[in-house]
Amino acid sequence: MPADGVLLELGCGAIHKTKLILAGLRKQKKPVRYFALDLSRESLVASVLELRSSFQDSPFITITGLLGTYDDCIAWLSGAKSLREYQSMTILWLGNSITNMDSPGEASVFLGRFGAACERAQLACRFVVSIDICQKDGKVKDAYSGPELRDWLLNSLETASLALGYDAFSTDDWRDTTWMDNYNRTLHVCLAARRDVLIPLPSPVNGGEAVIIHKGQHITMIRSGKWKEESVGDVCEQAGFQIQQRWKDDDGDYCVFLLGQET
Repeated sequence: MPADGVLLELGCGAIHKTKLILAGLRKQKKPVRYFALDLSRESLVASVLELRSSFQDSPFITITGLLGTYDDCIAWLSGAKSLREYQSMTILWLGNSITNMDSPGEASVFLGRFGAACERAQLACRFVVSIDICQKDGKVKDAYSGPELRDWLLNSLETASLALGYDAFSTDDWRDTTWMDNYNRTLHVCLAARRDVLIPLPSPVNGGEAVIIHKGQHITMIRSGKWKEESVGDVCEQAGFQIQQRWKDDDGDYCVFLLGQET
């Protein structure tokens, strides 16, 4: 992390990881301005307050919250005159979030948009992204199975019923299942209907008509990419970035990549 740089985190839910990173910068006594972006005001306020409390003794770290979407952040960054005194922007995108895009091509476009925004702000742009790179399908599926996950999936049906105001979903009508899209190396965790399910909707929604979900039809609840390392390189290259450094776990299932713009 360059001194007098800006550190921008896309999504600030993993506060433990952020604390470790900022603690490392505090030890190095590097002046850094940290921005946390989040879509949830409640989550953002809680995270910023906790971080400020943890680093209130450090004169080197400034912590600011940004409320909004990725698009909001790109627009802000493009015209951020307050950042002109800085030389570089390092963007943290952790938790395998980059693979949640609809496709690797969309991820490239996303990286490129942030890179272009940094150029307009006259900031050198770097990304630190973490990605699941495990290519063992059995191991991947085992990580997304078990009673805890099933309970979480079925709880989403109960939450949907609460939002609609009546018991629209019965958990007995659904089972959990997974499948791997090998072309995009993306795991889909789904709920599948055990039988034809008729879901009546309130009158403001779809004219109050019912929706039929047929037996065997899937509703995707989780989508998580498990990209090959060479695919990561392709995604970066298409966005005008290159992999400058990488750190992997002992099993080679998880990797953190440092990406820099091509010169």
